[in-house]
Amino acid sequence: MTSGTPQNPAEVYDQYFGPSMFVSSAKPLMAHASLSPGQKVLDLACGSGVVTEIVAGVVGSGGSVVGLDFSPPMLGVARAKSIAGASVEWGEADASKIPFPDDTFDAVVCQHGFQFFPDPLACVNEVKRVLKPGGRLTLTVWADAGEHPLYEAVFRSVSNRIEVPYEMVARPFLFGSLSDVSSLLKGAGFGEVKESSESFDVSFPSPDRWAQLSVMGAAAAVPAFGDLSPEERGALGPAVAAEVKDLLKSHIQGDSVVVPMKSHYATGTI
Repeated sequence: MTSGTPQNPAEVYDQYFGPSMFVSSAKPLMAHASLSPGQKVLDLACGSGVVTEIVAGVVGSGGSVVGLDFSPPMLGVARAKSIAGASVEWGEADASKIPFPDDTFDAVVCQHGFQFFPDPLACVNEVKRVLKPGGRLTLTVWADAGEHPLYEAVFRSVSNRIEVPYEMVARPFLFGSLSDVSSLLKGAGFGEVKESSESFDVSFPSPDRWAQLSVMGAAAAVPAFGDLSPEERGALGPAVAAEVKDLLKSHIQGDSVVVPMKSHYATGTI
């Protein structure tokens, strides 16, 4: 990522977080989803289309994928991609109001979306409605911020500087425990619920710009960052970088920032 990177948060999110954080997280997600060629799959909260593209390659030309998100900027980045494999359809919608009939999809996947949904149970029930009998939901959420000390330090710094509650800033990492994830599926009547946690390292380029790019990219998904003006985000990045520099230094390996990450995964069938 160069100094000429566009200031569009959705593009930064896709270019900086996509190849590192979200591709890494998608590998266990796809293993748990056990998709097959020819299936029709919904990628819920698809964001910039990272998982949608992977799913399209798995289900192939005989299958189809719908990428659904509530964010027009994210969908704009997703629609600009040339995706091989299955036919791909994009849609803008709230996860609690999926605009498809009952029994439409063979499988639904959701990578790091449920932590942003105001009513996760309503969204799980909506997923259950659009799944065909025997269909499977596979979702993942980040483990608690306490499992990610570098991000926790960044969130606390941002919270103090913009005077917003920590819970609003750290929203991507505050869904709950592994048992909360599986309880969500069981509460909606899913069967064969399986749960696991996976840890993996994520490698980011440009250590000197890690904090700045993280603040910019977060604006695409976290309202506390998105509500800031570009000028405010531009000033926030260097200030946060200075505050967490000692902790960040311990994560630098060569030309990369290497961050241990942990995700919770759950699957269930109807």
